[in-house]
Amino acid sequence: MLHTVWVALLLLTAYHLHARPITADSLFVRQLLDTGLPLVSITTIDGTDPTYDEVSPPEGAWGLGITNASKNPARVTIQLAADIVYDSGDYEKDISGATLKIHGNTSAYTLKKAYKIKLQKKADLLCRGNHRFDDKNWLLLKVININSLIGFKMNEIIGMAWSPSGHLVNVVVNSDYKGLYLLAESVRRNADGRMNVDKDDGYVFEWDPYWWNEPLYVESSYLEPLHYTLKYPDADDITSGQLQWFTSFIKAFEQSVNDSTYSEMIDVQSFANWLLGRDILGNSDAPGSNIFFSKYDTSAGSKVVIGPMWDFDSILKKSGFDQIHAMGPFCALLRNENETFRETYARTWKERKDQFFGDLNAFLDSLPNTRDGRGYGPSFTLNSNRWDYAIRESIEEAVSKAKAFLDNRKAELDKLIEEEFFIVGIHDVTVCQPLVLTSTYFSLTGATLDSHTAKKGIYLNNKKKVVVR
Repeated sequence: MLHTVWVALLLLTAYHLHARPITADSLFVRQLLDTGLPLVSITTIDGTDPTYDEVSPPEGAWGLGITNASKNPARVTIQLAADIVYDSGDYEKDISGATLKIHGNTSAYTLKKAYKIKLQKKADLLCRGNHRFDDKNWLLLKVININSLIGFKMNEIIGMAWSPSGHLVNVVVNSDYKGLYLLAESVRRNADGRMNVDKDDGYVFEWDPYWWNEPLYVESSYLEPLHYTLKYPDADDITSGQLQWFTSFIKAFEQSVNDSTYSEMIDVQSFANWLLGRDILGNSDAPGSNIFFSKYDTSAGSKVVIGPMWDFDSILKKSGFDQIHAMGPFCALLRNENETFRETYARTWKERKDQFFGDLNAFLDSLPNTRDGRGYGPSFTLNSNRWDYAIRESIEEAVSKAKAFLDNRKAELDKLIEEEFFIVGIHDVTVCQPLVLTSTYFSLTGATLDSHTAKKGIYLNNKKKVVVR
């Protein structure tokens, strides 16, 4: 269903209409540190939180977006127990400190916000003791369960070229406790520690549902309302020659998928691994997912690599294949006369399925005994108190839920893959379909509304009351 992500988020917002600001005085700071998780404290120069304006999509696109997001100069410290393990120093452009801004689009419409930290001097905020991980760009992703921890680990298990790292932290901004977050690496070019593409001749790009809210995009030939946006080079830095090359390349890339010559342009194994990872995790939100690609340089020998998997809010939910099977280039790959991708997907499943599930279950078994696991339960409670969530969850309960899904998933995928790849063939059973706008909003008096204007108030959506804040 289109709008899966933002409708779910708006419903989540309706679930807790009020928040309870918690001032992080010395006693509460001690309580946060007693959870065992690092405490990220951010103080902006003027003591105010980042701001933004709301923006609606054009006709034919979906989601809700933000624009004019402020970048508030700030100081960032990270404390673990009694030790300050990182201090950015006071803000001084290009020398010390950081800027803080709201991260995301639709997710910004919930009360609890995600944040982006941009350091003025590179550092590894995960404190791994190796300067190759130093970078300026870091994310504070909202935590509502352990799904992001599972998803990040699955990137590693499935064999993505780069698997982002992150750890659970508690966050205070301007003495206001903001809750439990995942301090994580962002998808950025960093040849030493993140996406390895050539500095002068490489590209990182995304098949992006929020293309309409980006300064630069290249159209996709598929019917779904997703287009390509650039993560590297930055839109402010790209030359006209680079943009011309990238536009032509996208056309050739999609054409190769459609005309059976894709093996010359894409790293088939990476695409198979990525799709298998999605299928194992049971992602119910294909349309709203971040789908990243990279190309090391413009040479013919450099193939498109997909990954990492991202956006795990809606995993461990869906039966059947991931919805992405019926979307755009992925559906074309599965239905193509060139069987290379299908054969690679099926062979990889047969050869590595035991390892995939074994490694993932081993990770879940070990999680309660890690720093993240030990700190999850008490921090989740504090987070729920802050945002008036009714749910309370221990790490053991969270792990049990995840394992209950995975216990049935392997047998289910075995049957699906056997039937669709080896018996009737996915050519016969999969239909590539454009996404269709299915969310219809009504006022409480029954009048039909344009969903783009249903931004603040109480509405009826598919016969359910939705509170949009």
